[in-house]
Formats: sequence, C-alpha cells, structure tokens
Amino acid sequence: MEVTREVVLEAPLEEVWETLTDPEELSEWFANDVELELEPGGDGIFRWDDGEERHAVVEEVDPMHRFAFT
Repeated sequence: MEVTREVVLEAPLEEVWETLTDPEELSEWFANDVELELEPGGDGIFRWDDGEERHAVVEEVDPMHRFAFT
C-alpha cells in the first residue's frame, strides 16, 4: 500500500522546508525528540514523551521541492 499526501500552505517556501526537515523544528510540532539524517537512505527517529518511538528512512531530498520518507 502506498499513501501519498500533498498539502498546500500559504507560507514562504523556506519556512515550510525548515519546519518539515529541521529536527529542532520537528520537535516543536511533531514528536518530542527527533533525529533526522536529511539525505537519501538517511535514518529518522521520532520519540514521544510516552515512550513511543518510530523509525523512518529518508527516500528523497530535493531541497525546497520534495522530501519523502517511509
């Protein structure tokens, strides 16, 4: 199964890119602690205060255009 999601935001591109790809920004709104290697094949680890932890693999990075992970 593949899920693709597209979201259109009325915000500056640079701000949106940083919010989606910077671990410090992600920890402000997504998970409590984030580790992210922003390169194809890179690891992502998302941790929440309740002990939940999820792992991801970065699939694509095209700065300011596309960020995909599984």
